[in-house]
Amino acid sequence: MTHLVTRLTALGLIAVIAASAMVACGGVSAATPTPQPDSPPPPPRAPTVLPVSTGDSSGAVVEGTEFAVALQDPGGGEEYTFSPAEMSFKAGDSITFVLTSQSEFHTFTIDDLDVDVSVDVEETVRYTVTFDSPGTFSLICIPHEQQGMVGAITVE
Repeated sequence: MTHLVTRLTALGLIAVIAASAMVACGGVSAATPTPQPDSPPPPPRAPTVLPVSTGDSSGAVVEGTEFAVALQDPGGGEEYTFSPAEMSFKAGDSITFVLTSQSEFHTFTIDDLDVDVSVDVEETVRYTVTFDSPGTFSLICIPHEQQGMVGAITVE
């Protein structure tokens, strides 16, 4: 029996030495939390389009003037319409249209001037047009023309 106790004691001592060696060599390590990266910043807010001036006190439009147009729809509580639907400019004016879609996909299309701008849901798009010659041009939203989303641009 003494021989058995001596043998068990020796095996226990070997197990303790082996465990100590593993801890000392890094074989078993305490779990350390993995550092988590900071959460990314929130996406930037969509630009807010405020009413913009279309000219100076004489009524002349300044080159590159921004002109806000809301593309409205029933989902936003309106009828299908451009706001404003009727616009007037002078030949030679360079206008940057600031187009904001309310709650549906729309287009700002002037076929006679080869203008066809897509505006996605709640998106704001800037598109510059230089009016070279006078005339009255039809403005339509291709998917909503039949629902009355039409307008006119008059160039004097």
